[in-house]
Amino acid sequence: MSLQSFAGRPRRGQRGASLIEVLVALALVAFTMLGLLALQLRSQGFQKDSIDRRNAAIIASDFLERATANFSGFRNGLYDNLAYTGGLVAAPTACVNPLACTVAEVQQWDWFALQRSVLARLPGGIAFVESPVLGGSTSPSVLQVTVGWVDPLRDDPNLTVGTVVRDPECPAVVTDVRIRCYNARAYP
Repeated sequence: MSLQSFAGRPRRGQRGASLIEVLVALALVAFTMLGLLALQLRSQGFQKDSIDRRNAAIIASDFLERATANFSGFRNGLYDNLAYTGGLVAAPTACVNPLACTVAEVQQWDWFALQRSVLARLPGGIAFVESPVLGGSTSPSVLQVTVGWVDPLRDDPNLTVGTVVRDPECPAVVTDVRIRCYNARAYP
């Protein structure tokens, strides 16, 4: 056969994609895009938790630096059994002598600064401070601050009660399973 004999015949082979092939390709692209969207949303939840955890660490560190600077107030137990469970806080009264605040006045301003930071930087923030007396000592030997926030990954109404447990880092008084906590200690 020569090439001329084929030139006059119409081609019977496929010339493009059929509608079914196009629909299958679009379905695969859509399925892949939905998977990527779910991955992105989950990633944003983890990123938010990371930011909250970093903010909690900064807040706790700042408070511990302030409190350990007021060593006399720490040794006198002024930083023991403090609890903030949310809401607006009123500023303490100004120091009687602005050039020489008492250790109690400094403690009140330190506690106010912690509460204000928790309120401003953590969603549903809480804070607890204790300075227990350890090892037969007569004065506190450790200062512990616990800062908590509502974790967006635990704030899902589809979660059942048994799947999420209370964060063991939180004090026993915190029963809300949505709260995550960060603990920090100082040994002044």
